[in-house]
Amino acid sequence: MITGLSGTVSSLQAHDRKMTVHGNNIANVNTNGYKRNQAVLEEGGAGEVRVNLRKDLSPAPEDPLAPDAPNVEKELSNVDLVDEMIGMIPTEIGYKANLKTIQARDEMMGTLLDTLA
Repeated sequence: MITGLSGTVSSLQAHDRKMTVHGNNIANVNTNGYKRNQAVLEEGGAGEVRVNLRKDLSPAPEDPLAPDAPNVEKELSNVDLVDEMIGMIPTEIGYKANLKTIQARDEMMGTLLDTLA
């Protein structure tokens, strides 16, 4: 890995994974029995960014329209669309900030190469 970019690249990957988790939760908002996942970003030992996935096991209300039959999930999803949409905002900002870091480094390398040439 290019020196100084490993933390930025791991952060990009972590933010991408977190956005994927938000998208998966939103896609399953109407799936009875679905329990939302939470992606928490954490700093690793070498300065990299890690994603810690957790399942939110909080109960959800029962589906009043679910048929009364065996093997039919009667509990609604515990996904809150407002929470998911709000959570996507800082994730997008973090992703863009890391892209800007890579862009700034690329511009600095170009300027340095122009100076040396």
